[in-house]
Amino acid sequence: MKKGTIAFLITFFLFCGILFADEIHHAVEQNNLSKVKLLIESKPSLVNSKDSDGWTPLEFAARFGRKEIAEYLISKKADVNTADKSGFTPLHQAASYGQVEIIKLLVSKKANVNSRTTGGVSPLGLAKSNGQREAVKVIKDKGGK
Repeated sequence: MKKGTIAFLITFFLFCGILFADEIHHAVEQNNLSKVKLLIESKPSLVNSKDSDGWTPLEFAARFGRKEIAEYLISKKADVNTADKSGFTPLHQAASYGQVEIIKLLVSKKANVNSRTTGGVSPLGLAKSNGQREAVKVIKDKGGK
């Protein structure tokens, strides 16, 4: 195979990987579980794929309160403690937006309740600063500081 052909194929497959990664993030945001399942079944590595900001599908599910999708992603080995470029984890997102059921799910799957963003903010700090009283209670009850 010629060098040009190899370079083209590498570029093509990298581009397709980016497209699929964007597609799964969009499917999570749109609460389209069937599409999420189809994408993960066709390419299992998408479960922990990151968008341009470093967000994983699980981080999107946590942010938007997509519990059924979050459960599915975790069942497919999504990393509950992965952080984006700013150090936010799925738990930070759930805490910020008061997604209490997601917080409980993540903590039950060993999410670090005391993880810190690159700015030093914990999930509890985000819940407090966003007025998410129930999230504050749940995180404190789970050992959050």
